[in-house]
Amino acid sequence: MAAMETLYGNWQTTYNELPRFLSVMASTNPGSVMEIDAVPHQTEIGKSVFVRAFWCLKAMIDGWQHARPVISIDGTFLKGKYNGKLLVAVGVDANNHQYPICFALVDEETTENWSWFLRLLRIHVCRERLGVCIISDRAPGILAAVNDERNGFTEPFGVHRYCLHHVRSNFSKHHPGNDLKMFMWLAGRTPQIRKHEAYMKHIARISPQAVTYLREINPALWTICHDTGHARYGQATTNVTESFNGNIRQARFLPVTAMMEFLFYKTVRTVNKERNAALESMQEGHELCLRARRMLETNTERANAHHVETFNRQSGLFSVKTRRYRLKGVEKGGNTQVVDIRRGTCTCGKWACHRLPCSHLIAGCNRNSINWKQWIGPYHYTPVLQNMWEPMIYPLPA
Repeated sequence: MAAMETLYGNWQTTYNELPRFLSVMASTNPGSVMEIDAVPHQTEIGKSVFVRAFWCLKAMIDGWQHARPVISIDGTFLKGKYNGKLLVAVGVDANNHQYPICFALVDEETTENWSWFLRLLRIHVCRERLGVCIISDRAPGILAAVNDERNGFTEPFGVHRYCLHHVRSNFSKHHPGNDLKMFMWLAGRTPQIRKHEAYMKHIARISPQAVTYLREINPALWTICHDTGHARYGQATTNVTESFNGNIRQARFLPVTAMMEFLFYKTVRTVNKERNAALESMQEGHELCLRARRMLETNTERANAHHVETFNRQSGLFSVKTRRYRLKGVEKGGNTQVVDIRRGTCTCGKWACHRLPCSHLIAGCNRNSINWKQWIGPYHYTPVLQNMWEPMIYPLPA
């Protein structure tokens, strides 16, 4: 403890330095948002007691305007002399890489603190953007805050979805067993309604009580296939925030200003790395981001083996049968999916979920000489990715 205080300052001093540190961060990065709540000291006149702080860099605000509207939120314990929680909001880019948006330092994950955090997230980051999907666990403070329309994430401005990992964790506490755990995960993760129902039937055979437990949860909140409006963009969990929290694990032991400085430079390194990667991709002439290219390569290859029956070329209604094959001795494939271009759907669920042509859409389009690339969603294009990571973060003075 003494050695750490020698390096980083003591815990009480760093809280006193917090306003100055955030002020410097804001002055070197104009347009950044730094807010501190404090109350007057009960006995010492002219002094204040820290309550909570919120900060968000201008570069991350500007870049997120080019991101798909999905944000994971989570809280993590601080491990220093004074207890507290770090609240984080993290987005993802088109390659599913972490995009740290904003942070807050609070005492506990209460409804009041989460409401304060979400209001600032809406005002300063999301602004007037509609349909922003918040993914989180089902902590009471978060549930109450997200469902409070004053905080800016009820419809039409936002929707709330549950992290599938946390739903599974709670499910397993009530209904343990590896098979139940596996089928529950598959039921939540599949974008295809037919498969979801098949997995739910497996659960019911093992435990009628377990399937009743799941059916009591609104399926739009925990499953990909019933995600109304496909607001999640296929993102099932808050892994992105938990991974981010894991990467800053050691920083949670630091005095508060040292922790904030660590988060600042971690964000700088992330932005520089992803900006360079996006720029390199553009210079190589790639129209689409890496993840989209890989997915489309796989889907195009699979499409070549599909059999297409055209019901109405003008409206784009196709029946597509997949090739049968054996995997580890199990018969696979041989299923029929229906593509309806007018409605923008395929019964496999993947096209609408990922905003990227599935193999069945590609097969139907190829069979009827239709350009399927017109249904690639805007967030998959490299220039959009570059716009997301392009804003600059300026260094702090020594």
